[in-house]
Amino acid sequence: MNPDDYLFTEDADYLKSGNISSEEDFEKMLSSPEADHYSLQASSTHSPDIEIDPLNLICCVCGAPAHGYNFDQITCESCKAFFRRNALKNTSNFKCRFAGCCVINISTRRQCTYCRLKKCFDVNMRKEWIRTDEERELRLLKNLQKEQRKLNKSSADHQLMVKLPIVIRKKKRILPATARLVSQAFIIPKICKLNSFGVHRNLSADDKILLNNIICAYKYGADQADSSHVNRYTSSSSLTQFINDESINHKSLIYFYKHIPEFRQLDTDDQVLLIKCNMVDIIHLHLVIVQNFHENSKMAEHMSQWISLDFHRQMSGTRQKFDRFMKYPAILQIALIVLIFSINLSTPRGSSESMNYINKRKLYESQNYYVSLLWRYLNYLFDEQEAIRSMVLIVMQILHYQVLMTIMDEMLQKSGMEDMLNPLMQSIFGLT
Repeated sequence: MNPDDYLFTEDADYLKSGNISSEEDFEKMLSSPEADHYSLQASSTHSPDIEIDPLNLICCVCGAPAHGYNFDQITCESCKAFFRRNALKNTSNFKCRFAGCCVINISTRRQCTYCRLKKCFDVNMRKEWIRTDEERELRLLKNLQKEQRKLNKSSADHQLMVKLPIVIRKKKRILPATARLVSQAFIIPKICKLNSFGVHRNLSADDKILLNNIICAYKYGADQADSSHVNRYTSSSSLTQFINDESINHKSLIYFYKHIPEFRQLDTDDQVLLIKCNMVDIIHLHLVIVQNFHENSKMAEHMSQWISLDFHRQMSGTRQKFDRFMKYPAILQIALIVLIFSINLSTPRGSSESMNYINKRKLYESQNYYVSLLWRYLNYLFDEQEAIRSMVLIVMQILHYQVLMTIMDEMLQKSGMEDMLNPLMQSIFGLT
């Protein structure tokens, strides 16, 4: 059996056994005993107890083995260097002998510059992230200053301390050595002003590794998602049928969470409770990504019939707000991790269960860790004001989804159709 199929083949048996509401019911889904080859690498400073197992990264341009994240995409060193050399050139100087339809792979990538560069742009590699000569010189200057400070720090500090009065010496041990940073204070703002997009913060090596693995692990989960059932619906199809069919998308998101070290290390009861309290609201972010930011045109007809036209318009309007992240789906992938660790964001479904987490401190720490990663990534992509607007938009739209899903909850309860839902969806909707 393919390990990637584990989540769904196992579900078929235990979904028939009863309500999914405790450790026993979710254990097979959330705590698979096999070794997770695709587990995310965590920063060594954050989770020293997690063994790092590198993923087999593949270049999105030519399919060669890749080793990192370059110009906003996973690429091999060859395509990285190629893009840096050619992306800023006048593309009219490049010609293809075969009408721009060359297949680019590891064997053919050197045969057509036009098609290789076109594919780089097709996979959304970003030429604005290529440093100009001026930026490279400034970066080199900063690195040289950094190295010089390391060499001179001990001797310079010692000489200064010898000459200073006792009172000033004490203050010096408390206050930052701002005098040594004066020159940088004038350099760094100039670097940021060179381009208002993409040069505001540099991601650390750990951040880039973690982003790589979030993107890859999410892909393995997203590959299990499927919304084709909507295309098969007729006027007689029901809301409960839709919710039951959507369980495959909920499972694919849970599959993604299984590969988050901080989530996997939680007590199983806490994993279950997080899924039950948060999944029904944040699933929509997952659907936005896996459906490539496009809404099925048939949803308007069906949702208007099942609930109301106004409900569909609000759902659709909320969904469209996320179109601003279309070029950067990794933002929403990180947000999905942030939101699953929420304790107070989502409205509790089904009594006071939200107060019964076994390790709240671990939940707060994990959420803060990924909030910080999301903030650094947003500042890497945008200026600070745009980063703030992006954070606010994500939170506000999730809260809007929460209100809309409460309407769906009430509709299910009033209709008495909750018993027609499969056990997984009953549990997620808090109907058990």
